[in-house]
Amino acid sequence: MKSLKSLISHISIRDFKSPTEVVHGYVIQLLTFGYVIYKYSSRSYESYGFLAPDAFNYHRWWLADMWPVPASHFSTFQFIYNIFPHPSVDIIALIQYAIIISGILGIFGIGPKICSGVIFLLASHLDGIMISADAETSGGSIMLATTLLFLFIPYKAFYHFRPKKQLSISLSKALVDTTTLVLSFQLIVGIFYFFAGINKIVDVGPHWPFTVRIDLLAESVKENQFLVTERYSWPLFVELNTSYILSTLSAFVALACELLALTFITVFRYKYIIVTLIIWMHIAIYLLMGINFIGNCFLVLGVLDWGSITRKATIIYDDECNFCRSSIKYTRHHIKPYSIIYRPLSTLGNHSKCALTNRISLRRTHAAMALVSSGDIMYGFNSVANLLLRSRFFLLGILMHMIPINFVGMILYKIIAKNRYLIAGRCDSGCSTDLRP
Repeated sequence: MKSLKSLISHISIRDFKSPTEVVHGYVIQLLTFGYVIYKYSSRSYESYGFLAPDAFNYHRWWLADMWPVPASHFSTFQFIYNIFPHPSVDIIALIQYAIIISGILGIFGIGPKICSGVIFLLASHLDGIMISADAETSGGSIMLATTLLFLFIPYKAFYHFRPKKQLSISLSKALVDTTTLVLSFQLIVGIFYFFAGINKIVDVGPHWPFTVRIDLLAESVKENQFLVTERYSWPLFVELNTSYILSTLSAFVALACELLALTFITVFRYKYIIVTLIIWMHIAIYLLMGINFIGNCFLVLGVLDWGSITRKATIIYDDECNFCRSSIKYTRHHIKPYSIIYRPLSTLGNHSKCALTNRISLRRTHAAMALVSSGDIMYGFNSVANLLLRSRFFLLGILMHMIPINFVGMILYKIIAKNRYLIAGRCDSGCSTDLRP
């Protein structure tokens, strides 16, 4: 029961009045334009320029008896082809190049709002062409919603390039405009995945994981992958998914992650686990059937609390442990994490009214190093991973948050922490020197 209360205590809705560090908004900008470049550089839409005009009649429109055309016919401006001819191969290529160039300009902070508008109009128009011909979706829903969101966010919330000046970035300021961007983006991604889970329950029922039968799909792919199918599939991965138990377990995990996606707008510390599993879900679908939604992996990373990288934090360590002191010294001089204050544990015992003493669990801090910031408190392996996130070893910090590395790391950390006095001995006197820079 205690562990459940501890878990729930990490879930709280963000305060809309509390500004988020601008770096989080910058990461969303970087990921969104990066995804645009990836998506429209990795495939050609020119094949739609070869189709005859009568091919664009919404073959797969499932409500054709009630409405002749879907709403996308108007929202993506397909109605203009009632007057003008459908675009040729060259026109479609120019549209695609314009999207890619806008993504490149946006990622370098050159007119990000203008680039967002160009991308939204042209990319949604290309999607409309695909839908009218033979497709239901192209997998760019989150990207389109985000570029539309950018149009309504004040310009100062983005990093941007100004002529004759350096790239305009301020990591020390926090803007309410950036908070609006971050919260809105997290809400967009959360709603997208949440309703993906709700749709499964509405269409099939709560027993959907038992009926999806990925194992039968894997058997079909296994039979056709060398002779019939044109899609990519990894033979070893296909073979692993022929198990009914694994199929059901994977479906349960996927459904749970989708339903929990609304926690993206909260400060739930463990949402990185949900993000990791969603990313793995997209990769698994690609490896099994060649359905490429991997681009969403870029965008789902944007829901993580990137502001914590620049938020000031205090590391509390056991200064009576020689191994701990050596580790802190190495961290301070070689890893050099950003915005960290180093505080020996022994100095807290003499200050009962200290703000840190009131916030942390001294029992847990004696067992594992604590990292305390304005928005969170973490212990042990998670503290180490966060320190790396704040340094030039940023990618290693991300890796340490991934499953199963995170779980294995927690176990190893507990073993080392429990035996730390045996590893390097104990300092009995003169150990309370503060290592703050």
